[in-house]
Amino acid sequence: PIPTAGIFPPCDAEYKHGHVHIFDVHSDAGNYQSFHKSHEAGQNELRRELEAGFLIWAEDREDLEERFGLLCPARIACITNIKNGLLRVRLVHDLRRSGVNRRIRCPERVVLPRIADAIASILRCIRHCDGRSLELLILDFSGAFKMLKFPPAEMILLSGAGLAGWFVYTTVLFGVLTGPLVWERVAAWTMRASASLLLPTAELLSLIHI
Repeated sequence: PIPTAGIFPPCDAEYKHGHVHIFDVHSDAGNYQSFHKSHEAGQNELRRELEAGFLIWAEDREDLEERFGLLCPARIACITNIKNGLLRVRLVHDLRRSGVNRRIRCPERVVLPRIADAIASILRCIRHCDGRSLELLILDFSGAFKMLKFPPAEMILLSGAGLAGWFVYTTVLFGVLTGPLVWERVAAWTMRASASLLLPTAELLSLIHI
């Protein structure tokens, strides 16, 4: 359970899953067609995530279930696109049809800022700058969700088939109902901590000069 922290507004904790066919990897055809069509790219992305420590792999499902308990596998889709001449690959895990999101309770909803909110914040800062210049800092994270670790007891819910075997994820995935909430809490703390560590430019230049 995720306790409320008063950062984001509370919401209905029940997940509105409706009538969803729960996927069983033993009775349904493997992963989605997009994964098979982009097989090499998908497998390479799994290898990269394995090397990064995002997942634990085994040749047999039984080996992982002896270690973690009965797995709840999810089908994988693979989205590819080319940006700036580079192939971008994203693996999407269907945690809705696997029934994982049905087990999750999300106590708060994430409210993303709009352009108008950003402008209002900038104007508010300018009013309190006392004639000093205002600087904006952008923090860009790669694979943000997967930087956050899952407790071992919950890893059985983040499993699937690939690399001619089976795997469980040790990190939060895109598709976990509470993934955005958990990450936005970390992001909110990171932004505030970063801002508190930065000095105004004039003071920073004087320190460098000394």
